[in-house]
Formats: sequence, C-alpha cells, structure tokens
Amino acid sequence: MELLLDYTGSDAVRERESPPFPPGSLQLGQTPDELVTLFQSYVGHELLNQLVAIQGLARLVAEEESERLGPEGGAILKQLADLTLQTDMVSRRVAEIGRWLREPLRGELISVRPVLEDAAFWGRAFSRRMDIAISVRGEEVAASVGAQLLYRVLTELVANAVRAIPADRAGNVVLGVESAQGGCWVSVSDDGIGLSDADRPLLLQPFVAGRRTGTRGAGLGFFLIRQAVRLWGGRLEVRSGCGTSITFLVPSESR
Repeated sequence: MELLLDYTGSDAVRERESPPFPPGSLQLGQTPDELVTLFQSYVGHELLNQLVAIQGLARLVAEEESERLGPEGGAILKQLADLTLQTDMVSRRVAEIGRWLREPLRGELISVRPVLEDAAFWGRAFSRRMDIAISVRGEEVAASVGAQLLYRVLTELVANAVRAIPADRAGNVVLGVESAQGGCWVSVSDDGIGLSDADRPLLLQPFVAGRRTGTRGAGLGFFLIRQAVRLWGGRLEVRSGCGTSITFLVPSESR
C-alpha cells in the first residue's frame, strides 16, 4: 500500500493512492479551521465543564439513589456517565489539536535531530516494553519549523508504531532524518503488522478509529499529522507492507 499527499506546489495539491482508497475518502481540502474554529472556544471551555458536571451528577445519582433506581435504572445512568466521559475525551482531543495547529509554523532554524531524540525518549516511556527498541538515525539537519508541533507529530507517529508491534514478539521503531533539496526528510518506521484493509480508512477519515468497538482515543492522530505537513507546505508518504514507514518532507522554510 502506498499513499502520497503532496503540498509542496503553489498550485493544486497533487495526490496519488495505491491501491485506491474508498470513493470520497481523499478529503484533501480539509483544514484545521473546518474541524475546530466554529466551536473552538466552546469546546475548550464551556462544553468540557458541562460534560464533567454531567458525569459527576450521573454517578452521584446512581450511587445515592441506587435502591429507588433499581438495577436497570442504575445501569442506564452508568451508561450515560460512560458516554459522557467518552465525549469529554474526544472534545479535549479536538481542543488540544486545535491549539497545536495554531502554534507558530516557523521561527529560527532548529536542529531536527534533537527533536527526534526527544520523541524517541518519550516513546520508550510510552511503550513500557523492554523488547521494543526505539532508535534515531540520520544527520544534523536544520529546518524552519516550530519545534513543538514537530514534536507532537513525531510522538503521534511513534505511538502508532509502538501499537503496531504485537505483544508476543520484539520489535523495532526507527526515527530518521536526512537532508533533501529544499528541506529534510523525516521518517518513523516500524516492523509491526502493517496496515490492514480495515485500517486504511483511518488515515484519511477523522474520528473513524474512535467509533470502533474496543478502541480508545478519538481517531484524530493522523489528521494532526496531515494538517501539520499541509501547513508546512511539505509532502507526506505512507508505505505499508511488512511494517509501516511514514515519511514527510519538512521544507527548510515553511510557507
């Protein structure tokens, strides 16, 4: 499987996918504003407070009025509290991504490799697995991007790479950087299970993963990655087979 999203040109976005994704799934025109701007302030403040209040009230009533509610009524209130908690998590994630994508896109030239080192350090703590080796390869390259947003993108990719390695075997995650004309290539590769046909829509459709039974999270990680690369005016490539490799071009000067 191969996916290419190219935002480097000044004209139309070029797109290529192999094998084809489902019709209508390549919504390359999406922007962070479409996802968060209309209700950013509400999501980040009032809505979160209201969701917490609903959770607390539902659990309080379920505990203190358990005899009057009976088993069925108690179960309904517990379900309400759980659904509200899930909505609260998604809302916080949307607000969080909105904040990250509003961070400065460019600044002084930064050395990219130390950001990779920080993301690798984070990944070792995140995985809590001694049998997963997380390493960094590449040269010292400079780019004019916001270090915090680059770090957020890398930690999302590292988390996905760690999750892709089955629990019953060891694995490797490699973060790499190399210079390129007009910028540098940054990559995160793993030797995990690769992307299945069922996983492919998750790359292009926000919230899909969050609707899956038994999954945690909002399904917005790859949305963040795509939008960051789009804002940088870079290029994003995904290759998956025996393992997955995600590579993106960071221009030396973000547009």
